[in-house]
Amino acid sequence: MNANALKTAWKLIVRGLGGLDATASVVRVARSQVAAYGDVNSPERFAPVDVVAAAEEVLGDCPMTRALAWVAGFVLVPAVAPTGTELAAILARFGRDEGDIFARALPFLKGGSIPDEEIARLNADADDVIAAMHALKACLRSAPRGDAR
Repeated sequence: MNANALKTAWKLIVRGLGGLDATASVVRVARSQVAAYGDVNSPERFAPVDVVAAAEEVLGDCPMTRALAWVAGFVLVPAVAPTGTELAAILARFGRDEGDIFARALPFLKGGSIPDEEIARLNADADDVIAAMHALKACLRSAPRGDAR
């Protein structure tokens, strides 16, 4: 387990909420516990799931949930359904970018090397493609059902 990633994620939550006192005011634990959850010198202490959920809900972001997914080998992708117009723009961009992403990754896939900067760009672009597909899936979940007549 990467304890530092989880401690860092908790610190992001606390900073985002405005500090220890502000965080303690929206969760069920005291200020001292809020501080301990981010303390690398307390490697055995982590925020309970309900405390993380409450803090992330108020924050409007989920850095700890993303960190937990990453530590487990997963990537967290939002599943928010965009409007029809937004989805059309997302899918159009995806259609343009998909071929370019694969072409840029081809040297690596053939056993070559890629500069660190290009790896970072490819990762970001791949995240955009994944987000586009999840946006489509979110729209499909809420699509009206029935015969296509």
